[in-house]
Amino acid sequence: MMSNDNIITMQIALPPDAAGFIGFECPSCHRYFKVVAATFTGSAEVNCTYCGHEDESEKFLTEAEVDYLKRVGAGNAIEQLHGQFQDMLVDTFRNSSNVKVTRKQHSSPTAPTRPNERELPQQNTCSKCALVYAFDSEAKICPQCSTPVVQANL
Repeated sequence: MMSNDNIITMQIALPPDAAGFIGFECPSCHRYFKVVAATFTGSAEVNCTYCGHEDESEKFLTEAEVDYLKRVGAGNAIEQLHGQFQDMLVDTFRNSSNVKVTRKQHSSPTAPTRPNERELPQQNTCSKCALVYAFDSEAKICPQCSTPVVQANL
């Protein structure tokens, strides 16, 4: 996390859900699919398994994932601002004989629960890159390497 004047910049990794999946929603066709995080290389570009649209992986985040990341980011920002406020008070009153500032540990915001991804009826393992992904029907390509789907395993 970095702070520059009034701007706080942070990177937040999206953990997989309890079953190991990360969901994606295509910004073009708006269809949903998900991948097993352990088999995903984390590439910056993702392809829609249905329509083939290629874009930055962040643009494929679902609404629930965006909400989760906002809540995590807000909690992180509150913690950082609390620390900066304490530092400011200590610095302001460091040489004061009339005011004594002590640091107290505050309770960190509770981390939000990661939403589970939706259930999907079909799953496939890419023959080229070994990505495991799930979809509802008619998957055409691997979301990671664009290899055409030959046969989906039910």
